[in-house]
Amino acid sequence: MRDLLARLSETTPKPAASVVASLSGVALAFGAASLFFQGAPRAEVVDPTIAKTVAIGTGAGAAPAERANPQHNGRIASLPRDPRVRWAARVPATRLEYAPISPAEGTVFAAGTNGGATVVVEISPAGQLAWNKLELANESPATGPIALASGVRVLLTQKGSLYGLDGAGTQRFKTDLRAELATIMRASMVPLPTGGFGVARSGDLIELDASGNELGRTRLSFTGPIAARANGELVGVTPAGELFAWRAGRVPKQIGTFGASATSGGYGSGASGGCNGGPILDGDEAPRAGGRRERAICATDTGVEQIDLGTGVRSAILGRGALSYRTSAAVGARGDLAVVSAGGALFGTSAGGGEYGPIDVPGAAASVNFGRETGFLIGAIGEVSPLVADDGAVLFGASEGLAIARPGEPASRFFPRCSGLAATVVGVVPLGGGQLAVACSDGQIEAFFDASHP
Repeated sequence: MRDLLARLSETTPKPAASVVASLSGVALAFGAASLFFQGAPRAEVVDPTIAKTVAIGTGAGAAPAERANPQHNGRIASLPRDPRVRWAARVPATRLEYAPISPAEGTVFAAGTNGGATVVVEISPAGQLAWNKLELANESPATGPIALASGVRVLLTQKGSLYGLDGAGTQRFKTDLRAELATIMRASMVPLPTGGFGVARSGDLIELDASGNELGRTRLSFTGPIAARANGELVGVTPAGELFAWRAGRVPKQIGTFGASATSGGYGSGASGGCNGGPILDGDEAPRAGGRRERAICATDTGVEQIDLGTGVRSAILGRGALSYRTSAAVGARGDLAVVSAGGALFGTSAGGGEYGPIDVPGAAASVNFGRETGFLIGAIGEVSPLVADDGAVLFGASEGLAIARPGEPASRFFPRCSGLAATVVGVVPLGGGQLAVACSDGQIEAFFDASHP
């Protein structure tokens, strides 16, 4: 393993022109075991004269939030060794803007637009539309983020309405947030260990309970998605790279500031300010012996940094290679870190601190554009934020091809069938049991299973 890590480390940095060549057959040299956060619930105020069911925790679900969990760190239980299509379904929508979630093993919940209608669907483990809501009354067609809070599927619309739907598609609540989402590039929503959820939009950060009741809000403007700590705090990064944490009833606190590189990157591809895909969280507030302290990680075009959430100390994890980083990072249980560069190539660090990459999707054709400052650059082709599994497997790539690589093994390639001319992958969703769902912006969703363990 040391010899393999040394060989991979020698590939970084690498001249941009040589990156065009495929590195198929190169295996990852790191391993990890996934360790999911366990939320520490806090009490909800309950009127004893009113009969009410109180929900505690974020609820079950293979992927209750974007990037697999409330920490948005891309850490999942397993990835298929031999991915094959189990089913393909099409959401009756012309556009999906946000990644779906998985409320239960094998199921997919997605929201999109179809002409003037907001489309909300749930797909069963067999690939059938379990139910579908073709239109939400009096709503604009644009939809916002979705999340699972205490078993309720929560959808935010452009008009600022929050809809809560149960597993049968019945509306449980509707909450008006009193402002439109059009004033910001992208909204964000994340489930909380209290059973409620948090929303960031239009310069506001809002905490709500499991019934959609607003518990508090504060004026904070974040450039990308927010994440949730195990202690219930919402965490985000401002355009200036400032890392803030907040929960209802408290004053926002600035924990630290990411360096100059954190103000040059953006959300996804090409936007300005903040972290690619928002900050991700890792570690524990009170780690056991040998464990990692809780930290926030920020990936930008020029590097990856971390801030210790207890001390505010900032440090670099990964410097810039021949290409710009385009996605959020993912981190494994032992601290192995992965990030995807322009063109879908994988970079990262092992738990021991050794760097590796670039590792291309085997056989995928690279898209090459001429860059004014650095010569030839790999163009942006819908790069996908990586996922890291318990056994150290990593999913990475772009719309033109995805791959899964494991320590000591060649990467295995598989391709989503996005049928639209300009369709891209909007999300890769773990469905539990080694299954994945790949969602395209044109409404196509495919579920993959592990053919080696059918």
